[in-house]
Amino acid sequence: MRKCPACGFNNGEGRERCLKCSSLLEHRAPPDISAAAASGREDTTAVWYGELRRRVARALDWVGDSEIPERGWYRYPAGAALMCPIPGAPQFYTSQVKKGLLYGAVVLALEVWVVLTFFEPHSNRVILAAMLAMLFSAADGYQASLRINGRPTVGRYLFGYWFGFIFIVGMVMALTQWWAYVLGLQLVAVTSDDLRPAFRKGDRVLVTRWPVLFGSSPERGDVVYYTAPSWSFEMPSGDGNSSVRLTAFRSFGVVSGLEGDRVHWQPVRGERWEPGDPVALMLNGEPATDALLPLLPAGMAPAFDATVPAGAVAVPLSTPLSEFSLGPSWGGEAPTPAMVFHRRYLVKDFQQANLPPLDNLQGVVLLRYNPPERRAWFGRGRGVPR
Repeated sequence: MRKCPACGFNNGEGRERCLKCSSLLEHRAPPDISAAAASGREDTTAVWYGELRRRVARALDWVGDSEIPERGWYRYPAGAALMCPIPGAPQFYTSQVKKGLLYGAVVLALEVWVVLTFFEPHSNRVILAAMLAMLFSAADGYQASLRINGRPTVGRYLFGYWFGFIFIVGMVMALTQWWAYVLGLQLVAVTSDDLRPAFRKGDRVLVTRWPVLFGSSPERGDVVYYTAPSWSFEMPSGDGNSSVRLTAFRSFGVVSGLEGDRVHWQPVRGERWEPGDPVALMLNGEPATDALLPLLPAGMAPAFDATVPAGAVAVPLSTPLSEFSLGPSWGGEAPTPAMVFHRRYLVKDFQQANLPPLDNLQGVVLLRYNPPERRAWFGRGRGVPR
């Protein structure tokens, strides 16, 4: 504002005379910046901030200011965006070489980080960061394609494309999971805590059905997803003996022996055995490795000796069954085999329950996926991670 020297009225900038009294306003010369700098009165903070802005502007110009060809051959915007999982691909597709190197390095670093930290508790955050980086790269490639094609960039269209892209990714993942199941992969949710500590409620387990689909036999040490043959025991009750029959559906176990193997286990401390005492697992007369031990070694029955028949495998029972039938009804709680034998119940068909046919196998466990702190590779023939 310019104040009138005669009447004191505040006039707007650019006026020569006062709007109120028409008096001539004072003329103010622009400040002499060079003189202020020469006299040492220049604001050093403003100089530093201005230099920083110039450097940042030059860096941004170097990254991708003039590399987008305004007139070139047609580029498919959706195609550029869908290339985002490949580091830097949307930028190279739109002839932004420097941007491609920069964005590609960031996306590639995050993808490598995802692989290296997949089993760490914070891995979900790294996965989210990688997906956001790919989404940003997709949006940049989409916008660059519009400029090449001479079409304006509309903000709402860009956000709409982002949501559409996320929806498409979700559909692709769902279809991929379906096809993976058809081709031999399935993701199983553990709904019971009966198989702790190897599996607990909330775990996601990746199972492959390739050995089952192609008729090959699993390997020793494989963790299998299977249906155990039923077995029963009789316990005393007020009205006489009550028979309880157990049938495990879609449970997990460790393959300890294959066709023709002699599998047996017995108490380490002789006949005076208590639940929780160590039980030695033997394979063809030799002590079995840790990879062949069942899910819960302390739950093993104190005695078992059998040769695996043709068309079957040995999967020792040691845990309460995750899903089972109790008498004529469904549900209830089942004790471990160790507790059943300790109480000297009359047991039937227990040997056959540890020798499931190959037809009962649903697949081989590869990965315990979720939550992050529970993730672990099982691998072929490696047993349960302990």
